[in-house]
Amino acid sequence: MLPPRSELPVKTRAPRRAAPVIAKPVMTTLAALARKTGALDPAVIEHWGEIVGPEFEKLCRPVRIRRQKNAETLVIAVSSGAAAMRVQYAEAEILAGAKLHLGRQGIRKIAIEQTGMKSKGPRWKTRHFGEPAQTTVQAPGVPRGQAPAKAERPAETLDEALDRLRLSVNRRQR
Repeated sequence: MLPPRSELPVKTRAPRRAAPVIAKPVMTTLAALARKTGALDPAVIEHWGEIVGPEFEKLCRPVRIRRQKNAETLVIAVSSGAAAMRVQYAEAEILAGAKLHLGRQGIRKIAIEQTGMKSKGPRWKTRHFGEPAQTTVQAPGVPRGQAPAKAERPAETLDEALDRLRLSVNRRQR
């Protein structure tokens, strides 16, 4: 007599192998290609925060590594002259961080490019000086030294605005 159907062994396929991990071979290939072409090494981007520290991480960004005979130059982009000066003063620390995290002893210099990257917020507002100072603009047609007339209320209709414009033009023509 045959055993019940539930007790029969079930035929299954062997478990599938996992997909090969390609991150490491791809990174080494990209790094070798970057060294040959002068493009930016992916490891620089990956470890940028550790190389420059949290203070400079948002202030500047890596652009490329330039090769010149036996030396390499790390090209860094900054948004302004003030940022360029801060990066220049910290050049020794940035070079030490690059050598430590990248293991490349060939990086000997830093080149700084001012690119005018978009800043976060208006340029005149800084944490040091607060709000921008109020400036007075000389009204057109008013001689220097005289206080401008008080601002009129805005025109409510188009006809009223055109009448004000005609009066203003007639006053200037006299």
